[in-house]
Amino acid sequence: SEEKKELMEDLDLLEITTGLPSQKKNELKQKEKEKSIQKYQNLSQELIVNLKIIQIQLELGKGDATRPVVALCLSNIFAQIENWSTDILVNSSVQLELALFNDHLLAWEPLIEPIIDE
Repeated sequence: SEEKKELMEDLDLLEITTGLPSQKKNELKQKEKEKSIQKYQNLSQELIVNLKIIQIQLELGKGDATRPVVALCLSNIFAQIENWSTDILVNSSVQLELALFNDHLLAWEPLIEPIIDE
């Protein structure tokens, strides 16, 4: 086949008969490297993450008597990552809200409020 012919052309007759290192050994290694690089150049990678909401709430207390302290809400989370092995491309977005619990008012007070586009 064609690959065998190509391999036979690249082999040095002196190396086959005497076992001595060939001048062409480095050339063979270089060709193999180029072939493997070509394979990776055609490779396309993509990771897409799409989450509706993640909520994290910190509560303090002892036993059954706990009270909320901080609440974090991440919503509309989107991330798209492409070709991380070569030329990485990242596109992402997230909405963030953070609130603290006021013990005197017994209510959540926003620390970071969402921006609502309409």
